Amino acid sequence: MNQRMSTSLGQANPSDFAKGEKLSEKLWQLLAQGFTGFGGAIVFTAMRNIAENVKPENFPDLTGFECFVNHIHVEDQLDNPIPTQTALLKQGIAFALATESRIRSTFPGKPFKVIVAANQSGCGVRFHLVRPGEEWLASDLDGYGEEAILVLES
Repeated sequence: MNQRMSTSLGQANPSDFAKGEKLSEKLWQLLAQGFTGFGGAIVFTAMRNIAENVKPENFPDLTGFECFVNHIHVEDQLDNPIPTQTALLKQGIAFALATESRIRSTFPGKPFKVIVAANQSGCGVRFHLVRPGEEWLASDLDGYGEEAILVLES
């Protein structure tokens, strides 16, 4: 995680920070639908229609495609508005942890990254399969000056 995320978590680890956080019904539904293979990529089944419309060949690599298709704006998936940025981040991290757990059990032995990026306007969660020679994030996470970044690796 970058320094901005570490500060946002109050030095807690992500699991402790999001402990007890109940996911919104929409986020649970998205996870419950599972994952689908699509042209060599893995996408949320709920996002398959997006994958069909944007197509992998429209991106430099499959990692970029997956990150685009699997990008969930947490604030758009809430049952009720979240009152604070901290509460939104807790929901985002809880969703990321649940996604990482579900994807690890669905595709054992395959390496994935689940990425949380939060700023003043919202919180996004996305995932991608780790592939040699492909990287979605910059290696220096602190270079993202406006965003708090957390990467979960399975």
